[in-house]
Amino acid sequence: MTHRKSKPVKEQATDAIRRRHAKIIQHVEGRRDELAEQARRKMAELEPIREVMAQLKTHRERAGLSLTDLAKRTGIDKSNLSKLENARYPNATVDTLTRIATALGVRLRWVVEAA
Repeated sequence: MTHRKSKPVKEQATDAIRRRHAKIIQHVEGRRDELAEQARRKMAELEPIREVMAQLKTHRERAGLSLTDLAKRTGIDKSNLSKLENARYPNATVDTLTRIATALGVRLRWVVEAA
């Protein structure tokens, strides 16, 4: 059986696909400022979670626990815990944060402040 080399995707695109892509690019470019602002707002919303995860990581390290240890205690996959601890803006649920805190022997306090 002989194998044919496929053309690069760019060469395989039909005129209709190229027009569709151009239209999508134009649409996104037209909304660039709006989309950037939405991203900034979302990142600001996630900042408190990032701060909590940083504190929980500090507690884990002080307790001498590895991510494997914490995974066993929480039932949360080690790779997911690592992503939560190291992501610039993690998006953990309240349940996940509570499970981690409980496993570390600390408690979370929730504070509501005026924006």
